[in-house]
Amino acid sequence: MQETDLDHLFATARAGRPGPSAGLTARIMADADAVQAGFKPAPIPAGRRRWPGWITAMGGNGVLAGLATAALAGLWLGFAQPAPVLTLTLTMREAFAADADPWAIELIPSLDAFGLEG
Repeated sequence: MQETDLDHLFATARAGRPGPSAGLTARIMADADAVQAGFKPAPIPAGRRRWPGWITAMGGNGVLAGLATAALAGLWLGFAQPAPVLTLTLTMREAFAADADPWAIELIPSLDAFGLEG
């Protein structure tokens, strides 16, 4: 067997590819259409269409989840004020009460304050 014989066999195999008959294709498509007809969505009552439109207008569920997370984090920081935030607030209050230059205020005096516990 030579290389040209192999090429001839591959060309013959490519030319004689069997395909499905027209009757089989028609039956498959009719079955697919029958199954697809069962997947139509149920109609939504008119009174419940406000929220999905609003959620879509806001950007979807992911955006609303991020917005809710940011709101809860802000609420938590507002009620349970961490010590570094309290220290910063007191420093700013003292600096502005003394009519100091706002550019001369050192907001982070040292990194040691962040290493303390409690």
